[in-house]
Amino acid sequence: MLRRATDFYREGPLLWLQVDSILREKSKGARSLDTFAADFFGPSEGVVTVKPYTYQDLVDGLNHIVPYDWNSLLQGNLLATRPTPVSPGLEAAGWTVTYTDEPNQASVDTESVSQQADLSSSIGLIVDQDGTIVDVAPDSAAGRAGLSPGSKLMGVNQRVYSADLLRQSVVRAETALQPIELLTLTDGYYANVPVDYHQGLRSPHLTRISGKPDLLTTILQPRRTD
Repeated sequence: MLRRATDFYREGPLLWLQVDSILREKSKGARSLDTFAADFFGPSEGVVTVKPYTYQDLVDGLNHIVPYDWNSLLQGNLLATRPTPVSPGLEAAGWTVTYTDEPNQASVDTESVSQQADLSSSIGLIVDQDGTIVDVAPDSAAGRAGLSPGSKLMGVNQRVYSADLLRQSVVRAETALQPIELLTLTDGYYANVPVDYHQGLRSPHLTRISGKPDLLTTILQPRRTD
């Protein structure tokens, strides 16, 4: 992403999910990320101290728990650029991401709180309640059409804008040849912007990979029940 709400990569947990899954798989469930953390960060003889470490210390610490080519795994994830979201962590845990036209519960809850329409995984827009564009996914139909944050959506296919109308237009465009026509207001100027998008609503969902162990459910189980 060119724009983020944080100054760090939120994909980090997916990398450590992959590490945890490999630790469990290679040790046949005997060792995990918890084992590594206790060994690597645990205080010596119960004395709590500041314990700096290097990247090589991290690799050596993982190899101490389970021998593996951890350096290649970490370097590949940390230095690689990908056109799609990081997914090896989920796949190692027995899951993958699929897209359907049914919204997931997380997006429903987020939109309810933010009062924003999040169509970032389909047409590429996040739109505020009043029609103001909050964000545009750069490599999306909306991004390629030249839409940008700060512009205000005034109309969709010659009708007054509403979030529901935009969603309906995205659905209809899946079986239509014509682009979605958006009327925008930017710095006092109106503009008609055709958005060539025909893939319908796309909402991400976690889906089990057939034949692979469900390590994610095991990892997410509470450590304590009281």
